[in-house]
Amino acid sequence: MKSYSGPMNTGSGLERLAIPSGRELPRAPVPGEIYHLDVDMPIGDPLLPWFSKGTYTFNGQKWDKLNDILRQRKTGIIGAQTIEIEKASSVKNTPTSRTGFQISFVEIIPSNQKSNFSGFAAFWVDIAKSGYVWAGIFRDDILVGLVAEYVEAGRPHTMSISFFDLPAWAEQLKYVLRVYTESIGDLYINKCNMFAFDGSSQTAFIVAENT
Repeated sequence: MKSYSGPMNTGSGLERLAIPSGRELPRAPVPGEIYHLDVDMPIGDPLLPWFSKGTYTFNGQKWDKLNDILRQRKTGIIGAQTIEIEKASSVKNTPTSRTGFQISFVEIIPSNQKSNFSGFAAFWVDIAKSGYVWAGIFRDDILVGLVAEYVEAGRPHTMSISFFDLPAWAEQLKYVLRVYTESIGDLYINKCNMFAFDGSSQTAFIVAENT
């Protein structure tokens, strides 16, 4: 076992705090015990607790993580844009990552293989001809989020979509936000043909690592 040292400003003359550390959490901890786990625990029985590397304290019943510095939060901008729809999509067909139109994306690298991710996007749409508009979020070719709404022509409408994903992967992930419509003609994202902004309107596509 080795120790993990961190700076400490207590005014008592103690400049550094030595924290026990290693590759496994202690088997018989006492309440208030602090331990630094040097590596992610191996992935085993899904019914048993799993711990990623970091500093923990034992509360008498379980280990609580003190630091979550590896958590990530990334944002993709959904800018004002006009999409010319020449070939409409069908609500009867499952959306794919090769159809529709990409309006934003986020790239993120998991901190460990058990990371899960959640995300949210909001934008408003206007359409030249009334019909269904739907949006999908993809990780590679996997659909992880979907929303569909009926939009009337000339009446801008706000759409929002969220997702929760368990990729079980530790390499770079790419989440792509795409839109579809069953109507031919112009589809306006964060803009409309009724009035103009002083500049371009934009909203966000946000993806966050939860563990």
